[in-house]
Order: sequence, then C-alpha cells, then structure tokens
Amino acid sequence: MHCWHVPDNEKSRVYLRVIKADVVPGNYTEDTSLQRWQGTLRHVALEIDEYNQQIFINFPYDEYLKNGVKKLSGSWWHTGIKKWSVDYSSENLEKLKELFNPATCNLEITVIKQEGTRRSYARKPVLHGSVPKYFINELKMQDKSIHTIRQYEAAIAGFLDHFKNRDAGSITTSEIRDYILYYREKLNYSTAFQNQMISALKLYYRIIHKREISGEELPRSRKGRSLPRIISREEVEALIRSNSNPKHRLMLMLMYGCGLRLGEVINLKIEDIDFNRRQICIYNGKGRKDRSINLTQKLGEQIKKYLTDYAPSGYLFNGQRGMQYSRESVGQIVKNSAHKAGIKKKVTPHVLRHCYATHMLEKGVDLRYIQYLLGHKSSKTTEIYTHISNYRLNDLGSPIDDIEI
Repeated sequence: MHCWHVPDNEKSRVYLRVIKADVVPGNYTEDTSLQRWQGTLRHVALEIDEYNQQIFINFPYDEYLKNGVKKLSGSWWHTGIKKWSVDYSSENLEKLKELFNPATCNLEITVIKQEGTRRSYARKPVLHGSVPKYFINELKMQDKSIHTIRQYEAAIAGFLDHFKNRDAGSITTSEIRDYILYYREKLNYSTAFQNQMISALKLYYRIIHKREISGEELPRSRKGRSLPRIISREEVEALIRSNSNPKHRLMLMLMYGCGLRLGEVINLKIEDIDFNRRQICIYNGKGRKDRSINLTQKLGEQIKKYLTDYAPSGYLFNGQRGMQYSRESVGQIVKNSAHKAGIKKKVTPHVLRHCYATHMLEKGVDLRYIQYLLGHKSSKTTEIYTHISNYRLNDLGSPIDDIEI
C-alpha cells in the first residue's frame, strides 16, 4: 500500500502531532478480502491507448482492486512500467468505472492518440486459456525455448481473439494473409513479426487442425540486412558511470564486458563463475548451447565486491523476495542509465552486446574468437560487425582529401 503503519494509540497520536505529521483519518476494514481504506480517496489513472487498443491502469496497491482488474479480458501486468493493462472495450471500461468507485477513488481518464508508432510493451497480451494446451505441450515436446513458446502463444492468442466468433479450422488462407497484412501495413509491425506469425500459424494448423500451409500460400518476407546499433566507448563509460546502484552497474558491466545476452544475465548463477580459472560459464544459452567467457581481473574484482556487499543466493542478481530478475527491469535499467548519461540514441541490453563485439574487433581480436565468445553458430552472423567497425577504415581517407578547397 506504499505507506507506514503505527499502532493507533494516544502515544502515537501525540508523537505525530509533535512532528506535525498529517494523520489520515479512517479505519481499516476487518474484512481482509477487501483490504480497503475507508474515507480516503485514492488517485487512479486510466490511459486509453486507442492506437494499441488497450487501457493502462495505474493505482495504489490494493489486493481487492488487483483481483478485480485481473478478471477483465486481456489483463496484463507490465513489470517494467509498473502498470496493468486490459483490452480497450466498452465492457471493460464500464467494469473499471464500477471497480474504481467514485466514493473511494479519484478516477482520472486520459486518451492517448498515437499514429505511426506503437509502444514496444503494448504487444497483444496472452489471453490465458484461449490457446489449446495440446499446442503448448507439443512445443515443449519439440524442445522449443521458453521465449519461443511465449512468442508463439502470444501470436496464436491474438490470432484466435481476432477471429473469436469463428471456428479456427474454417479460416481460409486468404483471411490469414489479410490478418498478417493488417498488422504490417496498418499497425507498422516489422517483417520479423510477419515471419514469426507465419511460423506460429503453420505450426498451429499442422498440430491442431492437421492442415499444411505451404510457403507459396504464406510467403515469408525477405529479410533486409540491418546494421547493429552501437555507441562509442566514451558513451559506454558514461552510461556505466551514470548508474550509482552497484548491482545495476555490475549488470551493465557484464553485458558490455562479456557480451552477454539479456537472458544470460538474469539466468547467471553464482556457481557459474569460476574465479580460479577466470571464466564465466554460460549454460543453456540461445540454441541450447553452452560456452565459457574469459573473466578479466577488473570484472572479477567487481563481482567479488558485489558478492560480499549483497550476499545473493542462487542467481547472481536477485529481484524482489529473492526471485529471478525480470527482463523488463534490466531493460529499464539500461534505458534510465542512458538517459542520465545524456545519450540520445536508443540503448537496449542488446546494444551493449553489439558494442562488445564491435569494440573487440576494433582492438584487433580475431573474428573466430569473437564468434565463440558471442555463442554464434555461424560465422556469417558475426561478420555483420565488420560492416560497422571503423578498425583501420578511418585511416583510408577519401578522394576529397586530395582536392584543394
């Protein structure tokens, strides 16, 4: 509830009067299922995102209100922004107005109109129970990663919700194409989203409806070659220095200093760090691959100091109540650090991994070593960094240098 509690007695009231504290009148209800303060208006903000068709809700923690929001269609808790969201519908809006009664809540409703862009965290939430459990179990049997299963489940959930009044088996290929094109052309989703949706739908129809969809019926989009976004060494240094939290700063150092993926950072355990051999072992990384990364003396000293100060258990980085750190929280740490450092470019955890590879290449490290350290299966994946590295390229000059101006 984000407040302190003291015993309601004369001694407490006298002390609070001495320090001139504002005492909020009201009694806590005996009914623990409601857990509501009587006589106190709480501020509740509803943001209606018309572009993404979602309602974002921000309210003081209350078990009764939280359970009420969870019952609405499309409810989803966004860890990174600390907000709930539900599907934007007249039914949900009316239920929210009933739940946040004007007698107990000060309700503020704003409408957000966005065009041409979409919020990265506002991707369609999974409608639990809408995707057949048999499909999810089959993905697990095929040894798909947890991340892939979540992505496929979200894609199929959104597809089934779009055709909720139809039998999925009767949906034609032409209708599926129109659905994908709607996301591409109207909502500006990427070609990667189109290819992921096609993969999920092909697998879904093959497993559930025993129907094969050919590549000619649902063609994949041609992948362009986009260069990884990076920042300079000076900007990386400013980003790390801008964060005063030792735990968060060590996360940034590991992502840049070892080229770790976001998932590898939050899955890293204390036992995976070998100080004697100066190695960090990454188990079950992307593609179910294990690898080891060299642990430099500077990083080793920082990790030892962190272990002494924070005494984590299990995972190297513990979240609330000793749980695993969330992906959203790490992304927010990077974003906030870049903002404090005055970096105008968009910086994500993966940008720091790109910086690691590029700066290693510019130091003269062989591409084959970088491929192993990054855990790439193919050398072609690693070769992309040769296109953005300025190693010796700046010394080549230009014909313009030979002209008198």
